[in-house]
Amino acid sequence: IFPVQPTFEGGYMRRSEAPGLGIEFNEEAAQSYSYEPYLLPQFRRRDGSYNNW
Repeated sequence: IFPVQPTFEGGYMRRSEAPGLGIEFNEEAAQSYSYEPYLLPQFRRRDGSYNNW
């Protein structure tokens, strides 16, 4: 799906020399994967407010 991968050197990700973010995306390859939405559980307190994980 991502034909160009970032390179790492000395524990750091090197920035791309390509314009913009330097990210390439193969839409045709991505269409071969199905997408199924998944809802993460929501934790709430007794008063109805959201709680962190």
